[in-house]
Order: sequence, then C-alpha cells, then structure tokens
Amino acid sequence: ETERGWQGTFVEGEGFHFERTVRGVKEVAVFGAASEAFTKKNINCSIAESIERFRPVAEAARASNIRVRGYLSCVVGCPYEGDVAPRKVAEVAAMLWDMGCYEVSLGDTIGVGVPPEVERMLETVLTKVAPSKIALHLHDTCGTALANVMAGLEVRGAAPVQARQQAEDWLKRVGLGGFGDRYPHQLSGGMRKRTSLAQTLALDPDIILM
Repeated sequence: ETERGWQGTFVEGEGFHFERTVRGVKEVAVFGAASEAFTKKNINCSIAESIERFRPVAEAARASNIRVRGYLSCVVGCPYEGDVAPRKVAEVAAMLWDMGCYEVSLGDTIGVGVPPEVERMLETVLTKVAPSKIALHLHDTCGTALANVMAGLEVRGAAPVQARQQAEDWLKRVGLGGFGDRYPHQLSGGMRKRTSLAQTLALDPDIILM
C-alpha cells in the first residue's frame, strides 16, 4: 500500500534492494498457504521454505517502519490435497504472527468451507493467535460464505442475534435479492440466529465476502 493507493510489487530471492523496492510503501503483504501441495504449485517451495523467504522481507519492512500483513490461503480446503487440517492452519498462522505480521488473513481460497469447518479451524487458530489479529477472507463458490462469516464472528466473540430482516434489507439495497433467495440452504435451525450481514460488515471490515 502506498500513499497513492495500492500498488503490487513481487519480491523474490535474497539480496534485493528493499529500500528501492518499497519507496513510498506503507504496508507489505506476504502470501503463504496452509497446504503443502498448494504452496508447491503456487510458489514452487515447501511451507517451511516459504516462511524463510518471507522472513527477510518482513524484517526489512519492520526495520523501515512498514507494516507487514500476512495472508494464508487454503485454510479449509485445497484444490490439490483436499481437506486441510486446522492444526496446520494454526501452525502457519502462528509462524506469520511470530514473524511480525500485524494481522493474518485466513482465506478459504476455493470457497468449499461450511460453518462447522470454519468454526473448528478458527477455534484452533485462536489458540495460537489473538482474535484481534485475525481476519477472514471467504469466497462464495458453494454459496456458504455468508454463513461462514457469521460463524467466524461468533467464534471471535460476536453475540448471535435474530436479524433475518436486516440481512434481507441489506442484500436488497445492494441488488443481491433477498437473504432467503440467495442463501436458502443457510436458513435452517441455528442459522436463523446468526448475525446479520449488515451487522457483520459494520462489526469487522476485515471480514471479506466474495
């Protein structure tokens, strides 16, 4: 992130001139994954190797008073190895936090998560990293992102409320139709007691629904 907005710069390898690369930058992001197979396919190394690649970048950024945000892909499922164990997500999230990331964004990259899985994953991560240092990035590939957002908020301490009408109103205002029309399979049982989408976005702008 720069003073003029967001700017993408890919930095790889050792010995790069960090001061020239990030001139004017206010924030640096490092992108990892909780899946060994995804990491190998995406950046051609293991998770452990990726952390060692990120470390000098994070150290140089912090030495220049630049914030570092960590991103973790495939926190529920991976297109190459299937289910991802919550303990692995927690392990890698802790590595990013220990490296100096001010926040770690957990991404359901392929959008296969459902609320019980998101809850188990997040509960495990929160044994390693404080709730205030975690963000969620949830894709709506299978139509479950909204329920996953609400499940995540509850794990992080938001009180569930019965607010279906508020969610209906919000979705209609942004042209997405009614809550029941868009997410009919998410409204059974306890889902009716989840936090409304409008309140979700107001409570935590770091939770992203795509």
